[in-house]
Amino acid sequence: MKLIYVENYLEIPREEKLNVFKFISSVDNLTITQQRVVFSENSLLLNFKEATNVQKAKETIEGFFETIPNVSAHVVNRII
Repeated sequence: MKLIYVENYLEIPREEKLNVFKFISSVDNLTITQQRVVFSENSLLLNFKEATNVQKAKETIEGFFETIPNVSAHVVNRII
C-alpha cells in the first residue's frame, strides 16, 4: 500500500488545511480512505482508494502546495 506523506502539514494555517481537503475532494479519482496526523513530525499521511494512481495524486497535491513554503508531498510505501 502506498501513501502520500505531506511534510510540515501542521505548520500551515487552519484555513489552508481546510482548503487542502476541499481541493482534493474536487479532483476526480482522488478519494481519501484514511488520514493520519504524525504529530512528532508535523505531517499528514493520506491513504487513497486502491484504484488511485498515487504518483499522480502526489503531483496534484504538490501543485496545491507550490505557493506554500516548507510543505512538500512524498510517496511512501509504508510507515513503521
